[in-house]
Amino acid sequence: MEAHAGRVVPTEDGYNVFSTSQWPTETQATAAQALGISTNSINVSVRRIGGGYGSKISRQHIVSTAAAVAARKLKQPVRVVMDLTANMTYAGWREPYYSKYEVGFDGKGKIEALKIELYGDAGHISNESAVGFLFAAIQNSYYIPNFNFTPANVNTDTAANTYCRTPGHVEAVATIENIMEHIANYLKLDKLEVRLINMVPPQVPRMKIPPHERNVVKEDILPLLMKKASVVQRQQEVDTFNMNNRWKKRGLSVLPLWYGFDYPSMFRYGMQVTIYEHDGTVAISHGGIDMGQGINTKVAQVAAYVLGIPLEQVVIKASDTMVGANSIVTGGSFGSDLCAHGVKIASTALRQRMDVIKEKMKSETGKDPSWLELVKKCHAEDVDLSERYWTAGKEHPKRYDIWAACCLEVEVDVLTGVYMIRRADLIEDSGRSMC
Repeated sequence: MEAHAGRVVPTEDGYNVFSTSQWPTETQATAAQALGISTNSINVSVRRIGGGYGSKISRQHIVSTAAAVAARKLKQPVRVVMDLTANMTYAGWREPYYSKYEVGFDGKGKIEALKIELYGDAGHISNESAVGFLFAAIQNSYYIPNFNFTPANVNTDTAANTYCRTPGHVEAVATIENIMEHIANYLKLDKLEVRLINMVPPQVPRMKIPPHERNVVKEDILPLLMKKASVVQRQQEVDTFNMNNRWKKRGLSVLPLWYGFDYPSMFRYGMQVTIYEHDGTVAISHGGIDMGQGINTKVAQVAAYVLGIPLEQVVIKASDTMVGANSIVTGGSFGSDLCAHGVKIASTALRQRMDVIKEKMKSETGKDPSWLELVKKCHAEDVDLSERYWTAGKEHPKRYDIWAACCLEVEVDVLTGVYMIRRADLIEDSGRSMC
């Protein structure tokens, strides 16, 4: 993954900052604070970054601010690029977790009560710890009627750890799935049967989770996965292999996944859609950051669809702290959804203004004008061909659930511990894809 980097160029009104940042607003603020100048003197621009996954939310500002201090001192452009070793040393990484649990269940493996203590090693300071918001993720797709969850931060004499792609969720899911395995092994039951009997039923609320209309993973995904992945047949093959091989063993596991996607009200982005009168092309700038997840492509697709023009006529400009002023960090997959949502609203507003002129032109000529003819007429009629939108928390889309399941087969050398993933089958309910 691309390491942290920052380039700062002195200008007549302050400094232009080019940074590998997931959060240009804070890049701007930290540079202004370090230099002791006003925020409007710092212009941050981010075209794209080579992966982020959380480490470029706040830790990146160390690099960009250092470059800003040097640029001011030397009165010339300065670029700072970290090597990966130093990068990991100061930025930290995914925090380690330690789980303790007590579980009560009946003879069929159905959980009646569960108590979990989950500890996260945040490093010497807990400024980017995820353990406190895992109460939903740790339940995965299961229903636990009596559930006590206690998260705790642990500070150790190590570098402060940082967010790392779905922070804490992997560890939370691993905790509940290990509990399912433990129950199945204790009762000598099939592991998938234990998982199925604990699936959350429809319309049943859970701790901090609203009721689901359906359990999609149980009703749709798992039956399809069992068929597509030939789970029963392959389990028999795994059993036969293990009987015939002493030093190499294989394992096959089927795991469900639920991920609740709820938009925090603090995730807000500024954006602007502009249509150029000269040739009808469209430019968009938004407060999100493209780090490989395709946010720019999605935003362009939404604008092209709403405006009714070819995708080739839409370009995405670099994210900056002018159009995207005060935008929050791009993370948690919220940026793509909300920026696409905001561009849809802005494009719809443009389309509605233009449709008034379109109907007028159609009534006069008896035919629909071309896109360029419409744009030029709108410009002549003083129609504003730019639209700005701020994704206010109170206007966010409704939350939704993401369901998936995976069948994984592995082989391990019991003498060396070397393992190989032989096959992975994954099915996810991705809704109606835009791509």
